[in-house]
Amino acid sequence: MRVLLLVSGLAMIGIGVASLMVIEEKAMALSFFKGAVTLGGAWLICVIYMRQSHWHGVIGGGIVALLAACRSSWNFPSWLQWIAKQCPMPATPVLEFFTAVVSSAIVVTCVRVLFAEKTRRLVEGLKWTYFCARISSILNRRSIAAEVSPLRVRASFFPSNRIKSLGHNFRPSSNSRIASSNRPWSM
Repeated sequence: MRVLLLVSGLAMIGIGVASLMVIEEKAMALSFFKGAVTLGGAWLICVIYMRQSHWHGVIGGGIVALLAACRSSWNFPSWLQWIAKQCPMPATPVLEFFTAVVSSAIVVTCVRVLFAEKTRRLVEGLKWTYFCARISSILNRRSIAAEVSPLRVRASFFPSNRIKSLGHNFRPSSNSRIASSNRPWSM
């Protein structure tokens, strides 16, 4: 996104310089130059902001591009006249059309990047939620097992073949002192 904004900003400044050479009417050429340099400069500023805070630059570039796409698409009827070869100024609609295409491409790219980030954060949140749920279920199982029998919890930390090799049965019988001490209701 940073490269796209940088190239688009430089291209807009280039279009502004080209408008000075192509458009015969000086007032219109200067007006188009001012708008193109402003737009290109805004995108370059967004590139600079991306160094500090990436998302501020992306969102700022997208908003500037949305404003530029709306502003340059407003002259759509003159594009139709230019396509039908009825327009007396052939350079202006071409430059506006190029500005609208570049701005629209940046808007679409910005929206795609933001949706990708939203999806990435959603997946990351789901992974974290699954991890927390898994840990919680493990802890719940161990706390339930601790309420039933402390020896059973201790036995769960050993490998099963080691428990068998010790020859101990870690499940106390119902008439032993350990089993009855964990159940205060049974005397």
